[in-house]
Amino acid sequence: MANGSTAPASDEATVLARSRTEMARQRSIWAAERTLMGWIRTSLAMIGFGFSIGTFTRAFEGLPEERGVDPVQLSSVLHISALLVLLGTLALLAATIQHVLALRSLGAGVWTPRVNLATIVALLLVVIGAFALGTFQAIL
Repeated sequence: MANGSTAPASDEATVLARSRTEMARQRSIWAAERTLMGWIRTSLAMIGFGFSIGTFTRAFEGLPEERGVDPVQLSSVLHISALLVLLGTLALLAATIQHVLALRSLGAGVWTPRVNLATIVALLLVVIGAFALGTFQAIL
């Protein structure tokens, strides 16, 4: 070409570029799944820690006050443990929504529903977190 522009890409170069683009897209999808799995671990720890504290605190409710157990402090600890369960559940729900939106954006406007294990586990843990929070509503 006389004006200094490059010649059109060959078919082999086009195929190679498309292949590299698809590999980059797949790496981005895997990175999104690893991020969601990180949120699953963090949220599960928060939900489990909150539920464990609440269960452990319930064991002290039957002790008399002369043994050093203040009912107001027990109530505060139960509220904190319920807050941990709520925070873990909401964080996981927000991370799952963000994950689905990220996958949708990687599809370049063409959304093909894809079932992946990380999303299923995250949604199941949201349900478990809601159930654990429901148990706290019964005891608070």
